[in-house]
Amino acid sequence: MWFLVLTVIFSFTTSCSKEDEESALDCFAESLKTSLHFEISSTNPKQVNYEVKYIGDKPITSIVWHYGDNTTINNAGNSTSYTYASAGTYEVTVDVTIDGKCTVSPKNL
Repeated sequence: MWFLVLTVIFSFTTSCSKEDEESALDCFAESLKTSLHFEISSTNPKQVNYEVKYIGDKPITSIVWHYGDNTTINNAGNSTSYTYASAGTYEVTVDVTIDGKCTVSPKNL
């Protein structure tokens, strides 16, 4: 009985086409080449400078910044500076679309 259950789960998880699997692997590989960096301004502690670094060879086609205070900026480029209204802890995320096909959200380094 366990063998039958494992077989069903395996066939379910590999039901994607070969093209879908290759696309997912390509996207995962691109995510390893993408990182998010930040630096707090030395003159204004509410201002933070952010940068996306990408070491791949495909073009970045879109960057969407989410600053953690309900502010979102589309296509602001790979670096941006943002000044918060008040001091605090904010969860910043960025969605980077590579080659118009793969969107990754790099983690802060």
